[in-house]
Amino acid sequence: MKIQQQILALGAAGALLIAAVGLMCWQGQRRQHHDMQEVIQAAQSIRMSMDADMMHDALRADVLAARMARQAQDEDGIKAAAQDFGEHAARFRKSLQELGPMLKESDAAPLLQAVTPEVERYIQSGQAAMDSTAEAPPIKPFMEAFEALEDRMEKLGDAIEKQTSAINEEATHTGRLVQWLVLLAVGSCWVLMFYGANRLRRSVLPPIAFTQMVAHRMADGDLTMRIQPRGSEEARDMLEMLEKMRTHWQSVLGDVSSGIQVVNSASAELVAGSRKLSDRTEQQASALEQTAATMQEMRETAMANAEHARQAAHLVEQASTVAEQGGERMRHVIATMGEIQDRSRKIGDIIGVIDSIAFQTNIL
Repeated sequence: MKIQQQILALGAAGALLIAAVGLMCWQGQRRQHHDMQEVIQAAQSIRMSMDADMMHDALRADVLAARMARQAQDEDGIKAAAQDFGEHAARFRKSLQELGPMLKESDAAPLLQAVTPEVERYIQSGQAAMDSTAEAPPIKPFMEAFEALEDRMEKLGDAIEKQTSAINEEATHTGRLVQWLVLLAVGSCWVLMFYGANRLRRSVLPPIAFTQMVAHRMADGDLTMRIQPRGSEEARDMLEMLEKMRTHWQSVLGDVSSGIQVVNSASAELVAGSRKLSDRTEQQASALEQTAATMQEMRETAMANAEHARQAAHLVEQASTVAEQGGERMRHVIATMGEIQDRSRKIGDIIGVIDSIAFQTNIL
């Protein structure tokens, strides 16, 4: 794989890992926000439950205060107790109303629904116990309602506290889970970075060191080392190019060495030839001197020959005249010879006649 592809792959993996970390952190933040809202709501439900429980006790205190004021014939104390009872009763109902939506989807919702009528009965019995028109307001139904409501309020408080503990534990678990996920993501990032850096180091540094060593040896003139490609694709391509360059340089140096040997041999031959040429030049110079002397002699001879030629021409001219005269005489001789031949033939004929006569004479 190429270094660029490795870097892109590591970058993509890092981007995906960072995206995963971001997604996990976002999900964890959402979950923690949700758990925090539930914790806040649980805390508010506890506060409302505690406020309701306080109003539960406050109503009893108001009733008892009113009864004590009645016994002391304190009209102002009775009115103040009645006013406090009304305020506490309203606050009691408000706390339960605000607690209703908080416990809508919890296990404490049925307990709250069971508490609501008991609260109304408790308030009504308290109002009856504080009735100023009766000579002896009944207290027993109020106390029975108080104890019944106290039992239900205790169960409601335990359910709310249990729910709150569960929410707190879930929030704590979620927080720890998010922390572990973040630590795992950060550790994965470090592992990925270490792995990528180590892989890049193993892919880049050894081929670079080997290339530097080869370059130093080639710079020192050592072209005998055969280069084996190794490492990433870029490193292998670079080493293959170095091997081609080394082979080319080795071939060039071989050709140069051969050329140097040829030049040395040719130089030696040229020196020997130069020496021979010098000797021959000296010989030719001597020969030229002799040739010059010979040419002088030939010139003199040619001049003599020219004189002789002129004389020969004169003689030829004379010979031509003589030849013409001799030709004329030869023609005359030829004519004379023709005449002699004719006469000889005639003499032959005569001699034949004589021989014929002599033969006939002999016969006779």
